[in-house]
Amino acid sequence: MRLHPLLVLSTLVAAAAAQRVSETEPNGTSAQAQIVALGVQIDAHLTAGEQDWFGFTTTGGHVAIHSHAAIDVDTVFELFDGSGTNLLAVNDDTDGLFSMLSVNLAAGSYRLRVTGWGPTTAGDYHLEFGATATIAATGSESEPNDALAQADAIAGGDVLDASLSNAGDQDWYRLTLTAPRTGVWFEIVEGGTPWVSNHRWEIYDAGGGALGPTSTFGSNAGDSSPTAIRSSEVRSWPAGTYYLVVRHSSFPLGLGNAVAQGNYRLRVTTMPMGASPTVESEPNDTIQTADPVALGSGIAGSITGSGGADPSDIFGPFTISSPIVVQFQTMQGNANALLDSTIRLLDGNGDPVTQWTVGNLLSPTSHARATVNFARNETWYLEVRSPGTAVSQAGSYVLEIGASASPYVLAGYDIAEVNGLCLGSNGLRPTLAVDTPTERPVLGTTFSRRVKFLPPFAPFFLIEGLSDELALGSLPLPYDLGLNGAPDCYVHVDPVATALYLGNAGGSVELNSALPNSVMFRGIGIYEQAVVLDLPANTLGITSSSYARKLLGER
Repeated sequence: MRLHPLLVLSTLVAAAAAQRVSETEPNGTSAQAQIVALGVQIDAHLTAGEQDWFGFTTTGGHVAIHSHAAIDVDTVFELFDGSGTNLLAVNDDTDGLFSMLSVNLAAGSYRLRVTGWGPTTAGDYHLEFGATATIAATGSESEPNDALAQADAIAGGDVLDASLSNAGDQDWYRLTLTAPRTGVWFEIVEGGTPWVSNHRWEIYDAGGGALGPTSTFGSNAGDSSPTAIRSSEVRSWPAGTYYLVVRHSSFPLGLGNAVAQGNYRLRVTTMPMGASPTVESEPNDTIQTADPVALGSGIAGSITGSGGADPSDIFGPFTISSPIVVQFQTMQGNANALLDSTIRLLDGNGDPVTQWTVGNLLSPTSHARATVNFARNETWYLEVRSPGTAVSQAGSYVLEIGASASPYVLAGYDIAEVNGLCLGSNGLRPTLAVDTPTERPVLGTTFSRRVKFLPPFAPFFLIEGLSDELALGSLPLPYDLGLNGAPDCYVHVDPVATALYLGNAGGSVELNSALPNSVMFRGIGIYEQAVVLDLPANTLGITSSSYARKLLGER
């Protein structure tokens, strides 16, 4: 589904008023818990040996709670029912040393206890309570499934709720792949409460033996731990039948409290590829001559060495309209096979963003593989070139591309440090900034950032739009305000929506935005920039700040 820019931005503007509040002491017991509303961000402080208790009520749905700070504070979260006695979930580290819980909850009241990992852990931290509608599963495990013969059949796109109900419980799942090769991504994460605090995953072949060799198929077992309670594994496997087993881990929990038996959620994503590759069309060494290729297909090509007439092949464009995950890999061709290759990811302008030289364990020689999450409204190209890890070569190769809907989008706030010479009357450039490195625009939460280095009490417009390439549909960005009397100042954002703010005496303004609580907005990128009214600064009386992209999503 495509969303009109005015609908997106008007929905954000119409969202409930953002709330950022301070912790209220004393809140050292369940009975003293500070009651907060979902969607609130709390500025809190943890003293060594202290407990901070918070309470909230939900009408039922998905609740995500996370901490962040300018300086790492190693927190531990424990979620209880409304009585503060029945433990429902525990988390230590998920985002660095910071904690996060992300669970579906029934309607009711709950308590959250925040403590430090060690007796000396202390410091300021921010605590965010987010809420969206329930993230539904596609099904549930079917008991008994404690052996290979009883395994539940699973497929790409499945989201299963399951549980480890006793110390000896184990859940077997059967995955059958039919494509020549398939990218497989499985995740063991939170589901409903109580959420089991530890697990172990194991992978078996069709005969029930541990999948191997691991040099070709990847690790065949792993444990969660006190600092990594979730599991997320990506593989590429040939056609066949595979078994995934989830059981209790023998890894020591290391937490004062833990949920010994409880629920988990299994997410399975598959990216089939390798069927009947087409043949490249030359020339295809620029984005203007790039070979079109569909996601989920493959293409056979050849290149010369880096000094030859055909040193690289470019494929695309891939225009992303909804969040997807893509796995791509190169392998040897049939004739005069290329033994080593590199895959480069190019943006919509053909500029390299990153590259991979290894990773395809299924290839007998050194070829590349990568798995990447892409958000909406993005255009990309893939380039195959030599060398990879060895000396430049010539030869034939096959590029395979698999894709699937992405189960989530990692929220982000990326600041472009432009307009460095666009100085205000105070000699400083207006600047967008966040208080903590891990402040992110997570759906259903309050997102905080600030505009700083303003002249005292300076008014400014915050402009927001969905593009940093075109304004008003046809005007190329950035727009040079020097043409109007503001040298070295540029507007980088399409001004679809604007809001007027007034700076304070210190030249800084905190901006708090309540983000929508619907996953419909997952993966949408919104650009923003401050345009400051500063009459003494230049002839136009305007300066412009750095600009940023808010990518709406999850943690």
